[in-house]
Amino acid sequence: MATYTYSAVGNREDLMDIITNISPDETPLMNKFGRSKVTGMVHSWLTDSLGKPGPNAQLENQPFSSTPSTPRKKLSNNIQIFMRDCMVSDSQEAVLKAGVKSEMAYQLAKTLKLIALDVEYAILRNNDFAAGTGNVGSVAGVAGNATTQGKMGGIPAFNTVNVVTGGADVTEENLNDAIQKAWKWGGTPDICVVSGANKRVISGFTGNAQRERSADSTKIKQIVDVYESDFGLVNMMLHRMQLNGRIDLLQSEYWKLAYLIPFKTYERPKDSLMNGKVVTGQLTLECRS
Repeated sequence: MATYTYSAVGNREDLMDIITNISPDETPLMNKFGRSKVTGMVHSWLTDSLGKPGPNAQLENQPFSSTPSTPRKKLSNNIQIFMRDCMVSDSQEAVLKAGVKSEMAYQLAKTLKLIALDVEYAILRNNDFAAGTGNVGSVAGVAGNATTQGKMGGIPAFNTVNVVTGGADVTEENLNDAIQKAWKWGGTPDICVVSGANKRVISGFTGNAQRERSADSTKIKQIVDVYESDFGLVNMMLHRMQLNGRIDLLQSEYWKLAYLIPFKTYERPKDSLMNGKVVTGQLTLECRS
C-alpha cells in the first residue's frame, strides 16, 4: 500500500484531530489458540489415545500376556508465509496532519492489524490438502515451491467430526448431535464458532440456553453466550469470517499456532523518496486431537 500526499485524506489543519478506524480487527481464534515451534516447511506432530476400555476379569493363575498398544498417529500441515507492506512518501511524513503524528506509524499499525486478520482467515477458512482427503497420514494445506505459494490447512482441514453444516438447517437438535459426536470420540468442546446468521438462530433456541439478565432490568436479553448441553458447557464465539453453512465445535486446548518464523517488521531499502516497511511471518496450524 503506497500513500502519497496528494491522495491522503486528513492533511488540512481544520479537520477534527481524530481518526476512527472502523475496520474490524478481531482475531479471537488467533488470540485463543496456544503457540508451538516449527523446524521445517512441513510440520508434523504425533497424537495418541489410551485405546478402548473393555471387560477385564482374570483368573487367579492367569499367565502373563501382551496386548498390542494403540499406535500413535502422525498429522502434518504445511507452512504458510504471510506478508504485508506499507509505504509512505517523505513529503507525507513531513507535512502537518490531522489525527496522526506519524503517517508511517499509523500505516504500520493498520498493516499489523490486517496481517493478523489474514492469519485469522487462514485459520478459519483454509481447507486445502496436498494429498489425501484430510485423514490421518495426509498433509494438510498446499506444499509451496518456486512457483506455488504454500498454504496451511485451517480448521476445516482437520475438523470433520464435531461440525454442523447446512446453514438454514441449523437446529438445536443437530447442534446437540455434533456435541454428542465429539463427546463420544473423547472430546469436550468448549467453543462454538458461529456466523452472525447462525448466532441469531442459536439465540432463538428454547432449550438449555444460558441467557444474560441485567441486574437493573427485568428484561431477558435474547443473547445466548453459553449453551449448556448434556455433554458440557459450550461458549459461543461470534465470528465475522465464519461461513453461514458451517458451525465448528472446538476444544481449544488442542489447537496451536506453530511458528517457523515469528512476525517481524523489516525496513525496505530506500531507492526513492518513499519509506517502506514489510511485515512478514511463517506459521501453520496444529491440531493435536
